[in-house]
Amino acid sequence: MKKIVLLALSFITSIALNSLLLQRVSAQVISPTVSVTPADQTVANGEVVTIAITLQNNTEEVGGFEFGLLYDPALLQITDWSVGALLGSTGNTVIPLENIDNVNGAAAFGGLEFGINPGPTGDGTLAIITFATIGTGSSTFGLNSVVITTPSASEIANEITDGSVTITEASPSPTPAISPSPTATPDPTPDATPSPTPTPSPSVSPTPTPSASPSPSATPDPTPTPSATPVATPDPSPSPSATPAPTDGPTALSFAFTPPAVINEEFTVDVNFTTSQPVIGVDAIVEFDPTRITGISVDDGNLLGSTPRIKINNGNGSISISQVAQVGQAFTGSGRMATLHLRGFVGGQTALAFQYRVGKKNDSNAISSVDGTDILEQPVPLLIDIVNPAHLILSLTTPSEDEVLGHSVDGLLTAEGSTFSAQMTTDPSGTSNQVRLDNSFIGSLKTFFFKVSGFLRRSFSLDVSPGLNQSDIGALKAGDLNDDGIVNTLDVSLMYDVWFETGTADYNRDGIVNTSDYFILTQNYLQEDE
Repeated sequence: MKKIVLLALSFITSIALNSLLLQRVSAQVISPTVSVTPADQTVANGEVVTIAITLQNNTEEVGGFEFGLLYDPALLQITDWSVGALLGSTGNTVIPLENIDNVNGAAAFGGLEFGINPGPTGDGTLAIITFATIGTGSSTFGLNSVVITTPSASEIANEITDGSVTITEASPSPTPAISPSPTATPDPTPDATPSPTPTPSPSVSPTPTPSASPSPSATPDPTPTPSATPVATPDPSPSPSATPAPTDGPTALSFAFTPPAVINEEFTVDVNFTTSQPVIGVDAIVEFDPTRITGISVDDGNLLGSTPRIKINNGNGSISISQVAQVGQAFTGSGRMATLHLRGFVGGQTALAFQYRVGKKNDSNAISSVDGTDILEQPVPLLIDIVNPAHLILSLTTPSEDEVLGHSVDGLLTAEGSTFSAQMTTDPSGTSNQVRLDNSFIGSLKTFFFKVSGFLRRSFSLDVSPGLNQSDIGALKAGDLNDDGIVNTLDVSLMYDVWFETGTADYNRDGIVNTSDYFILTQNYLQEDE
C-alpha cells in the first residue's frame, strides 16, 4: 500500500513538472522574423553589395511573400534580384514580382508559389538583392509592408529586422616607384696656373674739411588753439499730432447669398443691416420678380430688439420686414435682420432689390434716434442665377473581352470632403447611368472617387456645372480582389483559390480564371487606390 501511495505521488509530481515545463516553453515562443542579412557590412565604393531577406523561426507553410525596401539612392542602385530558395523548395512553381524605383530609393518585391505540393515550412531565404555602389556614406536597408502568407492566403504574423551598409572610399592603386637615371661622372679639370697679383701703389688720404657748426634757431611759442564757442541747442518743438476727424460709417441694408439657386428648390438669402449712428428703427422692403421667384418664409433675426411685422406678398413680389429698438433705446452695430426662404421656378438671371428712394420714408429706411431723419444709404441689389441641377455620367473601360457583358460594372461614387455618395451602373459600352450631384458642388472644382469591387479605386476632378456633366475616367485597374486598396500577394492567393473556376477574378470575362487573368492582375501589382 505504501508503494502505491509513493507511486501516485511520483506520478502527480511528474505531471506538475511537465505542466510547468510546458508553460515555460509556451512563454518562450518566438514569432517568425524577416531580416536583412547581413545586418551590417562595410564595402568600398565601386564594389557590389548583396543582401538576403531571410525568414527565421517559422513553423507554418509559406505560400507567398511581399515586402518593401527603402535605401539611399545617392549611394546604392539595385541591379538585380531573385527569389530565394525557400519558396520553391517543395517543388511548386514560383512567380517573382517586383517594382523597383532607383530614383527614390524604394522597391517592392514579392514571390508566389502555386502547385500541388504543400508550401515550405521552417527557415530560409526569401529573396536576394544586389546593389551597385555609387557613393560613400552609410545607408539603412529598411523593411516595410512585410506580408507572409500561407497557401490559403492567411497572413503569418511576423517581426522585422533592418540592416545597413557603410561605403568607404576605394583604396587608391599604388603608384610605381621611378628608378633614378645614372648620373655621369665628369672628367677631372686640370688646375689653372695662378696669375701674379700686382702690388698696389700707396694711396694718399685726403685732409678732412671741418664742418661748420649750425647756428641755434629760436623755438617759436606754440599758438594756442582757440576753444569752440558752444552753440545753444534749442529745445525741440513737439510736432502737433493730427486729430482725426470723426467719420461716420455707412448705414446700409445688404444681401448675403451663397450659390447656387437651383430650379424648383429652396434657397436662402440673408438681409443684413449695419450702422455706426444710433437708429430707432429699420424698414426693409425687398422686391423680386414674382414670375421667377416665390417667397416661402422668413426667419426673424430680431436684430434691433422688436419686430412689429413681416409680410410676404407673392402677388406683387415683395417681402416687408420692420424692426424697432425698445422704447428709450437706440441701436448701433451690424448683423442679420432676417433670412429669406425663396424658390426659383424659372431658370436664368434675376435680382433682389430693396425698394428705396432718397429722402422718402415710406419704403426702405433707417430712422435716426437723434432727429428722426432717414439716414439709410442707397442699397445694392443682388443678382441671382437660377440654374438647373447638376448631373453626372461616367464612361470607363475594363479588361473584359466579352461582347455581351462588355464593360458593365456596379460601383460607388463619392466626393472628397463630403458625405455625398451615389450608386452607378455602367452598360456594356462602359457608360453609366445619370446621377444627381449635390447642389453645393455647382460652380466648384471637386475631386470624386469611383470604386468597383475587385478593382482599385479611381479618382478624377470635375469642374461641376449646372446641367449634365460627363467624365471619362479611363481603364479600371484590376486586381484588388479583397478590396483593401492595394493589389498584393493576398489578392494573388485569392485568385489561386478559384483557378480554373469563374467569378470576380475572371477579369477578361471569358468564363474561367487562368493565366490570362493572372497577367491582368500582375500589371497592377503593388499599385494602390487613387
